Amino acid sequence: MQDQYQKKAKRKLITVILYLLLLIGCTLFLKGQNSERVIEDDVLELHFLSLKKADCILVRTGKKAMLIDAGWKDTKRQVADYLKKQGIKRLDYVVATHGDEDHVGGMEEVLRKFQVETLFISPKNESNKDYQAMIGRAKKRQTKIVIPKVPSEISFGNAKIKILAPGTAALADGQTNNSSLVLYITFGSRNFLFMGDALKESEAEILKKGYEIQADVLKVGHHGFSDATTEAFLEAVAPKLAVITCEKKQAQDGANKFGRIEPMLKEKKIELYYTGDGTLLLSCDGEKIEVQHDTK
Repeated sequence: MQDQYQKKAKRKLITVILYLLLLIGCTLFLKGQNSERVIEDDVLELHFLSLKKADCILVRTGKKAMLIDAGWKDTKRQVADYLKKQGIKRLDYVVATHGDEDHVGGMEEVLRKFQVETLFISPKNESNKDYQAMIGRAKKRQTKIVIPKVPSEISFGNAKIKILAPGTAALADGQTNNSSLVLYITFGSRNFLFMGDALKESEAEILKKGYEIQADVLKVGHHGFSDATTEAFLEAVAPKLAVITCEKKQAQDGANKFGRIEPMLKEKKIELYYTGDGTLLLSCDGEKIEVQHDTK
């Protein structure tokens, strides 16, 4: 009788232990699925998402995260899924460089699904539905909306971010593209310049102001079309690597309207990447910049 009791008690104990192990395993799995991927303070990551002709760039260092633009409305789930895959739960800064749909189309979704501390916007308001949806969602979520001063500087972990445009002349031009916020990020001894869709007029104003714009990496303005990135501007930036946010074929098709700058980049032996070939990840330790392509 006592042996039967002991066997029964032993079976119950084994069942309880197995249940607890299963529970712990499930908890650890779920925690791993939802935990934020840790980036060291001495590393800067730049993720250029592949969204056809559209801008969306995730910038990370330490516990800090910033999103520059958010692509089209019809790629909003792709953006949200990518952020979740990276373990992003909150964004310190979100930058809407300007109001075109290929830059703010997915922004309402980002503001809805993630905690965003500050939304930086261009001084030029737009009437399109995507832009208005972004502003409406930001107000509903009580996200701080800021039109930054030009020039101005903000801290971002061990990185410094300077906002160099749009200046008064670029805004007076009246073109939405020339209202683009232009960001210059310094991390260690390396510099990164993000031009949004800024055109020649904004570039000329930046050069006239005499800002420091030498950069190791250039996010080329206006998807590589030749109404941006003059030779004088490119010589001042002197990048080692350039990123064009579209498919190569789209840049070639755009040449029918604008021409394209690829021959000038190749002539200057600047390493060139198109996001249409796949999401691009740049990792920098303050000195070395490593490139991983097609990380989708």
